[in-house]
Amino acid sequence: MNESSIATKDNAAREDVAVTHSDETGPIQSLPVVRPRHHLCEADGAWEVAVVLPGVTRQDIDVRFEDETLEISATRRVDVPEGWRPLRREIPACRFLLELTVRVPVDRDAVSARLENGLLTLRLPKREEAKPRRIAVE
Repeated sequence: MNESSIATKDNAAREDVAVTHSDETGPIQSLPVVRPRHHLCEADGAWEVAVVLPGVTRQDIDVRFEDETLEISATRRVDVPEGWRPLRREIPACRFLLELTVRVPVDRDAVSARLENGLLTLRLPKREEAKPRRIAVE
């Protein structure tokens, strides 16, 4: 894999952009959009993308793979229990957004995602034609 095979989109999320979060009752608040930290690894059979999403639950994550774009979005909610008054807020609610351009042959039917301890790990299996193979010399 060369560096341009899977790349972060330049027009992905910026911290100065905000979106309005809503639920069934309507708009709640404007949330900053943050590009999460991530890393990319390659093995013989797959690529792996690990994305740091602290304070996010599985239900708040959306992963989409369309054309050459892998989009990972999530919302971190910071709720104060009823009857409590916040004294300090250093963990903001936000929307995470990461868009990656994928220009490598991926078996899309076998892509998997796992969230554990605030780390989302996506496994992107290589299609057969992208896997290295040994050629016998006669």
